[in-house]
Amino acid sequence: MKLRDRFAKVVKLAVGAQGRIVVFIDDLDRCTPDKVPEVLEAIKLFASTEGCVYILAFDQNVVAGRVAKKYGFEQEEGINYLEKIVQVPFHLPPLAQTDIEQFIREEYRELRSIEPVVFARGLSANPRTIKRAINTYRIIERMAEKRVAAWEIDPLDCGLVAKMVVIQTRFKKLHGHLIDSPQDLLEIERWASDQIKTPSPDELEKLNGLFN
Repeated sequence: MKLRDRFAKVVKLAVGAQGRIVVFIDDLDRCTPDKVPEVLEAIKLFASTEGCVYILAFDQNVVAGRVAKKYGFEQEEGINYLEKIVQVPFHLPPLAQTDIEQFIREEYRELRSIEPVVFARGLSANPRTIKRAINTYRIIERMAEKRVAAWEIDPLDCGLVAKMVVIQTRFKKLHGHLIDSPQDLLEIERWASDQIKTPSPDELEKLNGLFN
């Protein structure tokens, strides 16, 4: 109580009677599982402080599950627990494929027409994951350009490299198999051409599950 009272005085001194301190807490669901309930309890302690607004970003099911495990609740009770803390919830839908493709085209204008489609279709709708994959692709591309200029290798099929980076990023079992048997990538490519479409993430997940 003493700490909360002192915190309230600090807030009032900082912003006055009409001001607000806004505290953003992102990726709460990425905390160590046993720490999530502790963080929530700490937030509860200060959440009612006048002049403070807390904005939390997390996956509700993940956090509710960790609360439920900590206190021996059912999942639904974990969600009820969160409802006592979060006063105004906003449930954000996942990014659409068209939004991801537009983001890639705007942020990475040097990419050719096919690469944004490959990354948008093949990767999960997470900007961080997409950026990491594209950075990997760009490094491979730059290294290849140097080797091509030195007459060490032939020019790469950039669309095929983009697909390989997607597989490496999201379908790790399949990627491990392709390292040992790279010719199978051509088989997958032929299969996709026969289907007159690029394999969907669900189809690649099935392929991924075939390998240990």
